[in-house]
Amino acid sequence: EALSYYDQTDLPVPAELQEWSDWQLVGFAGDIYALPRETYNNVLNASHEFFLKYDPGSRSWSRVEFPLEQLKEQHCAAGGSASAATYGGALIMQITGEADNSEEGTATYWRYTAQGEWEHVPMTFAEGGECRLMLSTLASDGESLYAFCGYGTYDEYPGWPGMSRIEGILSCVVKLDVEKGEGSLAGMLEGDRQNPQVSYRDGSFLVSGGQNTESQANSAMGVE
Repeated sequence: EALSYYDQTDLPVPAELQEWSDWQLVGFAGDIYALPRETYNNVLNASHEFFLKYDPGSRSWSRVEFPLEQLKEQHCAAGGSASAATYGGALIMQITGEADNSEEGTATYWRYTAQGEWEHVPMTFAEGGECRLMLSTLASDGESLYAFCGYGTYDEYPGWPGMSRIEGILSCVVKLDVEKGEGSLAGMLEGDRQNPQVSYRDGSFLVSGGQNTESQANSAMGVE
């Protein structure tokens, strides 16, 4: 198989990236979006008002505002960290932030269209009891949408017999049914991660990077 290499060192790099701890790049509707990402150590203090969109045609970046007023209506005080994936003709986004200035985190789900419209997506996690899931990475295989790992709580967390409620960095993979607004446990990884890097090809997801418990929320090693 022939390989093509591209070396364009003059592509514009937005200065805003220097103010973010990390970021995720997602392609949608012919553009590339850069989303700010923070760890649990600083997400409650972070308040991002926008993410970035790159237009390959004009080779320029522009800002896209988070739905700040709508976030507050869902008891999320600010856009602290975000992850997104293209699914069903829209950009589906998980936004993590502080819950009503309570020093606790919360995550809300949103549908963002190519016309720039926002719609809140209610999400419950019926399987396994109450789930509080934040700082995940969203990814899709074209048919279904998944949230990989994150930080939060999951009742009856596998691997911890006798303990009904675990809080911390998670290793679960949750399938998100956007139409029904329901999340269900799809599988488990070997190790726990928040903000992992996730890619998909030929029927498999590759999960790497992020932060985990063993490294005290520093970089997670290995690929699954």
